[in-house]
Amino acid sequence: GGQVSWEVDDVVGAAVRTQLRPTVSSITPKSVGMTGQGRVTITGSDFGLRDSTPVVSVGGVASASVQWESDTRITALVPPTASDLPASVLSGVSQTVNVSVAGVAAQSAHEVNYVASWHSVVPSE
Repeated sequence: GGQVSWEVDDVVGAAVRTQLRPTVSSITPKSVGMTGQGRVTITGSDFGLRDSTPVVSVGGVASASVQWESDTRITALVPPTASDLPASVLSGVSQTVNVSVAGVAAQSAHEVNYVASWHSVVPSE
């Protein structure tokens, strides 16, 4: 293998890591249940190093579980909708997914759709 050489600035005395602005390319799946709890995979770039702690929010509600997989892939548990409206009204509503790494936010226009699960739209008899 090759050798790696490091130069440390005598004035600073430490290496400085700069976080680039993350970019979101895609989110899968595109639809989740009204109660959340489904995982989405977010692909893109500049999600940081292994010790990074990306933050993901959906519609302004933070994910309780974000897993860094690589600089180009993270997964997140989608939170429930933050609305008291009934599922029949909210079904199909899109929410923006925001990602930030080390305080640097991605410019994201990607969304997930909340859909009513099959058991919440059973017609009454």
